[in-house]
Amino acid sequence: MDREKCRNQLKFLQDTFDIIYLLDNLRMGAYVVDRDLRILYWNKKAMEITGYNPYEVVGSRCQDDILKHEDRHGVPLCGNEICPLTRSIRTAKPNHVPFALYCKTNTQKKLSLDVSCIPLVMDNHVYGAVELFQHGPQMHFEHENARELQKALIPQNLPSHAQLLYHPALEVGGDMLFYSDPWYVLYDVAGHGTSAAMIATSVLTLLQKIFNDDFQDEELGNLLEKGFEGMNVMDMYFTALVMKKEGHKLRIKSFGHLNPLVISERGEIREIPITYDYPIGFQLPHHTEFTEVQVEPGSRFLSFTDGVFQYCEEYGASREDIYKSFRSYRDVTDIYCAIQRSCPVQEQIDDITLLQISY
Repeated sequence: MDREKCRNQLKFLQDTFDIIYLLDNLRMGAYVVDRDLRILYWNKKAMEITGYNPYEVVGSRCQDDILKHEDRHGVPLCGNEICPLTRSIRTAKPNHVPFALYCKTNTQKKLSLDVSCIPLVMDNHVYGAVELFQHGPQMHFEHENARELQKALIPQNLPSHAQLLYHPALEVGGDMLFYSDPWYVLYDVAGHGTSAAMIATSVLTLLQKIFNDDFQDEELGNLLEKGFEGMNVMDMYFTALVMKKEGHKLRIKSFGHLNPLVISERGEIREIPITYDYPIGFQLPHHTEFTEVQVEPGSRFLSFTDGVFQYCEEYGASREDIYKSFRSYRDVTDIYCAIQRSCPVQEQIDDITLLQISY
């Protein structure tokens, strides 16, 4: 059969068969939204999975206290441009979420879902989209426990002027924050996933021991190096940004970490050049010299791990796109969502952590 006949037959099928009939008989949940994300149709399997009847959801939007999608680390997706449906409508391209989403059911229980979105396009105009979903692969019990355990290690006693966003690429990751007033240590173990998370937890214990004892500032690098060497971890290292807040002054030391930024009340961004020292794990001597930084009232001090730039540069976003996200938003979750919007896909390739101290 030649290609022209194939095209004619396909057009006949498109014109003849009822898409709603097809969706209603799928073995996966499906719903159709218009460009404003208002639900127009809800199939039988969607009702079975979520417990919502069509009359409860048609005419509403996901964010109207219905599904309320969020990613595996609790970042809300509904109501902003990182929503998979919004991405499909905006780009006119299918969008498969490379990780399980969580949605709320009519019993308030959260479900793990595997989600794909397909735009409805005719004559180069997007009229809406279809979301297809099914039960996601159940996370192994130990992985779920590991994620909750690592979340429990994140400082819960940060002062009101400090904000932290921790978003691993997988269930657990190698980024971590140590906090013991007035000290902050943001560190990033090479790699990601379970092995990096285990080492990050051991480093946290090491930091707790060092900061519980009296030490001279210039000894810190060598104490970290000696303690890390004692863990007998082969071919691993971590970078760290050590910060001591003293009123409007910060004393900062970098062990191979990215330079932090100061963002003024007017949105001007200034990179803070920190005296470079080696990452911890290369068994090299450290000469710890702290850099003193004055931060003006109304400004924000922002530090982060390199996953921010790796994620964006992998998918073609520029450093200025990232700086625009830093400049435009004061809440770290909003900054993370803006960074995601600047990238064409949602697949995060490295752990991302943001620490912001406001003045």
